[in-house]
Amino acid sequence: MALVEPEVPQGTPDVALFLVPGVDLRELSAAPAEAFVLACIDGRSTQAEIALTTGLSVEAVARIVDSLVARAAVGFAPPQSARQAVAPSAQQSGAYAVAGGASEQRLDLSREQPARSASSSSIPAPPSRSGRAVEDLKQRYEQRLARARDEQREHYVTLSNEAAARNDLVAAANALRVACSLALGNLELAGDLAELERRAAAGMWESYAERGKYAALEGRPAEAAEAYERAAIGHPNASLYERAAFYLLEAQGDVKRAAALAKQAVALAPNSARCHLVLARVYAAAKLRDSALAELERARAIEPGSVVVKEWIQRVKRGDF
Repeated sequence: MALVEPEVPQGTPDVALFLVPGVDLRELSAAPAEAFVLACIDGRSTQAEIALTTGLSVEAVARIVDSLVARAAVGFAPPQSARQAVAPSAQQSGAYAVAGGASEQRLDLSREQPARSASSSSIPAPPSRSGRAVEDLKQRYEQRLARARDEQREHYVTLSNEAAARNDLVAAANALRVACSLALGNLELAGDLAELERRAAAGMWESYAERGKYAALEGRPAEAAEAYERAAIGHPNASLYERAAFYLLEAQGDVKRAAALAKQAVALAPNSARCHLVLARVYAAAKLRDSALAELERARAIEPGSVVVKEWIQRVKRGDF
């Protein structure tokens, strides 16, 4: 009876993979995705598990595995059905019998597996890979990712500069926003983005204010809040900040952001009962009862006859907020 190597059909996700002993992974010239998959092969993980770990699709992992198998870098561990069908006499020699149809095949794993006693019922994991080679692969992969990220960032910075030169400040701000997302810790880029957004908003604040008005009328408070905030950045105005805070509350958005907007409104118009009222509502949403009552009292002092302010004072005292 002839001895054959174990074969696994392409795309089978429930078969573990192992690195072939003696292969120098540093000489494979692996692509980044191949290096990523190689770093996850530990003799126990299946293609499906590697796909989950890497975020790649099972099909993509299968294609990479096929390429690595063709280059004699990766092998398949025997499937579970083969392990269960091993005959005791074959276990001692490393040859495994597998029943299949009218004929029987034997799997010779003596090159990968050490000798074991006849009582053994499990197959040891394939040899572990070189720690140094794995670290080299990981380092090369991370370096390629970093270079690609830097190139992308510079690309969008260039696009931003070109748009700004054409006085297309909205496009310039959009491109620089992408660049900032690729360099989150770059304070210089963040400062440039804030300045571009201010300049872009300054030329379009009226358009943003109109957009906020119509979004509010159509029942889209989150969009209204964003539009009013953009308008306020381009044209700092207490009413715009107050509207931005008000609709952000209506949309059940970020309370801290709403507080910052409301405080801007109060700072620009300290004698506006409406601005103090919206700040009181922010405090109420944050469960800051005393702060909310203090702002409501300031609003009542400015407009003693305001029914809305009186109602909110009663609501906060009842804890109805």
